[in-house]
Amino acid sequence: MAYKPRDAKPYLLHESDIALFIDCAKCFFQLHREDLPRPVPQGAEVQSPPAEALRLLFERCAAEAKARPSDYCEIRFRDPWTNLDISAPVGAVWVNAQNELVLVGYRPQRPESAADGGLPLQLRREIDISLWVLRQQEIKVSSQAYWIFGEVLAPYKAKDGWVRAMLTSVKDCLEADRKPQPSAHCEFCHSSSSLAKAESV
Repeated sequence: MAYKPRDAKPYLLHESDIALFIDCAKCFFQLHREDLPRPVPQGAEVQSPPAEALRLLFERCAAEAKARPSDYCEIRFRDPWTNLDISAPVGAVWVNAQNELVLVGYRPQRPESAADGGLPLQLRREIDISLWVLRQQEIKVSSQAYWIFGEVLAPYKAKDGWVRAMLTSVKDCLEADRKPQPSAHCEFCHSSSSLAKAESV
């Protein structure tokens, strides 16, 4: 359902919607104001963790007093400043020795950009937003998070300080009267523009 400006009803946004806004405000606007989604790349599929691999990892971490795992879920928080319902994914939750929740994400393979120990920006933001949503509900959550790549455990120190300002920008975009300019690196916008120019020749 497309967003209606100045509507008093709360509007649901997923973590992936915020990621879309960061990637390209024009694509975000077209999806949420004009109900025009980006095309889905061929071969795209939903990633789900192999149960046996996760079970072994969870047992190992539990033996190190790091955790008890929970199942994948979506968490929500209604932001009173923007009237947006923010939904974020939680791949698993562990409990540390300080009785804090520890967020854990999963991908079947380690991204190339994570080969040197770093994490892609998209994965860092996913954990950051989940951390922010939980903390807004006064839930005690550790900044120390983890990503699981196959059977490799990668630590990540989450930072959620940027989320509040980003939600304000998202809300401003939703309320805008004009469509934003495309991001300079958005392949969808630029390929569409190139196609339109070719068709007009």
